[in-house]
Amino acid sequence: MGRAISAMTIKPLLDYIKSIHNEHSTDSWMRWIGSIVIAVILAIVMHSWLAHIDLPANLSDFLKWLVSLIFGAGTARKIFGETSTPPNTMIPDYIALWGSMQITNINLFAEPLDLINGNEDRYFAVLSKSGVPWQVIAALRYREASCNFHCHLHNGDPLTERTTHVPSGRPMLGSPPFGWEDSALDAFAFDSLVGLTKWGNVATCLYRIERYNGLGYRGHGILSPYFRSGSNHYTVGKYTDDGHFDPNQIDHQAGIAGILKLLNFMA
Repeated sequence: MGRAISAMTIKPLLDYIKSIHNEHSTDSWMRWIGSIVIAVILAIVMHSWLAHIDLPANLSDFLKWLVSLIFGAGTARKIFGETSTPPNTMIPDYIALWGSMQITNINLFAEPLDLINGNEDRYFAVLSKSGVPWQVIAALRYREASCNFHCHLHNGDPLTERTTHVPSGRPMLGSPPFGWEDSALDAFAFDSLVGLTKWGNVATCLYRIERYNGLGYRGHGILSPYFRSGSNHYTVGKYTDDGHFDPNQIDHQAGIAGILKLLNFMA
């Protein structure tokens, strides 16, 4: 499980707390003992969860992370003044890396390209309502769900229930099972990508895609394999789960940048 705590873990505890504080509970000392036991259990659960994620190092980043976790990535960016375009200091890097990228493991891209081809109609259905280019939708679908139309575009969780990994509890509206197109639109709305323009701008497009997965790799001094796997820009290092980075793990999925190149996007 990732950094998102499953509601199934905490709900029984909360229900128990309510039961020991209801009008039928007459012994106050039993109520207090029960509350203390529940508090200890919740503390253990939280400690175990926090021990397996990389928390932001400073207060500003922590608050941003917390707001994002509760209200969504797009809301957090608006509150903290971030835009859908990259900071000026990042633009030259995106442009230079796009120009210098070479695919070094073409075999890694055979499967995603085969799975992407033939499903353009479904990508165009989401494009028409979101404005996100179909090639970007297809590449994200591969990275997040191995091109499985039975999984959420947010993170690859099954459409038969709301997401349990980060971002958890999506889509908030409607009832499972969800349609793939509806879930995809929710994923882009959650990340504030709906209705944006300038997807043809190299730096802007690549920044939005990298941000969709997270900028955490920059803190580890490597280029994101989510983007760069299978190219001359990546060797080793991978987040094996939400918030857990393994410097010795190799990403064996094709990177989005290479997929976009082979789909002749921004050629």
